[in-house]
Amino acid sequence: MIMNMKLKSVLNTTIARGTLATGFLVATLVAVAQQPPQQPPQQPRQQQPPDQQQLIERMQQTRVELDQVMSRLTEVQEKANKEKDVKKVLEPLEEAIYGTMKQKAPDLEEQVDRLEELTSEIRESGELNQEEPQSEEFTKNIEEYQQLKRQLGPVEQQALQDPGVSEKLQTYQSQLIETMNKIEPKTKDLLNRQGELVAQLQAIQQSVQQNQQPRPLPQESPEG
Repeated sequence: MIMNMKLKSVLNTTIARGTLATGFLVATLVAVAQQPPQQPPQQPRQQQPPDQQQLIERMQQTRVELDQVMSRLTEVQEKANKEKDVKKVLEPLEEAIYGTMKQKAPDLEEQVDRLEELTSEIRESGELNQEEPQSEEFTKNIEEYQQLKRQLGPVEQQALQDPGVSEKLQTYQSQLIETMNKIEPKTKDLLNRQGELVAQLQAIQQSVQQNQQPRPLPQESPEG
């Protein structure tokens, strides 16, 4: 069964998600189907309360460190995936995931092609990081991208839960971590730190969202 490079990229992302789901916090490889950066909120600038500003600064600092940790893990994982022992178990895993996803989504290749087109258009638009309202075309591309990702999400999850895929995934995970440890002896520490940073970031984001919720205005007492 022959797969093009775009499909192999999607499979790498799917495999990495399966690795995450089963407890190994291995960084996802850069892939066609990777989620693009979130759009900045389209609302007027306003002075943030001190507590909120501190949370935002903490969130930015945490993201910087998380990016650094994930970058190193991604580098080590890419090297490990090229090693003979890992390739021997990775290729059957790719084939198993591809076959299972194809059964559940016959138009998989067309969806991947469209994801690639949208990803290129979104990144080349130059509108990802601008604070001004985005163009109508950019907004439509984002919405279509997210819709395709939502459609593929359940297919990926079902593929990873397939008994034949699950067994091969576990074999790959074991060999991958063993090889990563040989390349980078601090792999376990990096994985643990990534897990801590992800939990911290989620907690900070939740606090930021809670602070942004409108608070009820105090009711005026009736005049006597």
